[in-house]
Parts: sequence; structure tokens; C-alpha cells
Amino acid sequence: MEQSIVKKTEKKEYNDIIVQELMGKIEKGNIVLVDVRRPIEYARGYIKGSILIPLADIETRYKEISDRVTCECKETIIYCRSGVRSVIASKLLINLGFKNVTNVLGGIIAWENAGGEVIKQE
Repeated sequence: MEQSIVKKTEKKEYNDIIVQELMGKIEKGNIVLVDVRRPIEYARGYIKGSILIPLADIETRYKEISDRVTCECKETIIYCRSGVRSVIASKLLINLGFKNVTNVLGGIIAWENAGGEVIKQE
């Protein structure tokens, strides 16, 4: 019983945004955009300017993100295919000490549906 109370009152420390907000943030800059899908998914199409760090590697490669986040004012934005893995990655980064973490709702599927450009590796 106590455990369910804790879950209900658990504070969410990362933010969520929709892809239209992401489009505006990309234009303004001052973000680090991280794709947490697998390399094969990334090769099929990714958002320009994103870096690939698969979810399975977040805990061992998070310094690659922190090296790009020069101050707490720089936002770390996480996306995946549909928004499930990015939530997990967002929570992991918060636990690793990141302060300004944002999850993209709907992932790259929502991005493409909204007309967002994807880069494909040849």
C-alpha cells in the first residue's frame, strides 16, 4: 500500500514537449538533441543535429552529452521512435545529475507526421 502512495506522489523531474515546440527550439539553438534509438533505426532517419546514444549505452556514454552541455541553461532534449525509450533515458539522465532534460512526446514518428525533416544515412 505504501509503495503505491510513493508512486502517485513521485515528482517528475524532466519536461515533456511536443514536436512543434522542438522545431522552435532547434531554430533557436542552445540545445543538445539526443537520439536514444538503436543505430539501425538512426540510419533510417534522424533529426538533423542529433547525436546517437542508444538507450542501452546512456549510463556508460552520458559524458558525451555532458561535454556538450556547457551550462545548466543548455537543454538536453531526448527522442526515440515513439516516446517510450526517451522517457526512460530522461529519467536516467536526471538520476545521473542532469538538470534541464526534456522528452519529446511521440518521438520521431510524431516529428515526421508533423512534417519534420529527417536525415537518412546512405
